[in-house]
Amino acid sequence: MLSLSSSTDSDFFRIRLNAGDHLTAATFPLGNNRATPDTVMALFDATGNLAVLSNDDNGASKGSAIVYTATTTGDYFLAITGWYGPDNQNQLSYYENASHSQVGAYILTVSVVPEPASMLALGVGLAGLAGLRRRNRK
Repeated sequence: MLSLSSSTDSDFFRIRLNAGDHLTAATFPLGNNRATPDTVMALFDATGNLAVLSNDDNGASKGSAIVYTATTTGDYFLAITGWYGPDNQNQLSYYENASHSQVGAYILTVSVVPEPASMLALGVGLAGLAGLRRRNRK
């Protein structure tokens, strides 16, 4: 459980993605029947200049949700703050200079699914280990 503890609070998380990885991130507010805090989320690449994706409402609550497929390998930064206007949500200054009234606890879920080639390599490796184990039992 995380929290926006003041009217200037923002949370930042670094995530390493490989090209082709699929990222899903969502916030779920815990206060006032899942209505507060009303969060805004953006995903920035390593340059940090402009968000590759941002979201104000996830459709089910006042939380936020993004789904992104990485185009390049590198560090990405997930920024979360309280909603304080619709303008410039794709700019880092929206999160660094937050001035909102959204205070309270929220849950953040993040999932990264590797690109298909990594999954294939993992599957082949596991099959090889299973074969070695079977051979050693005989």
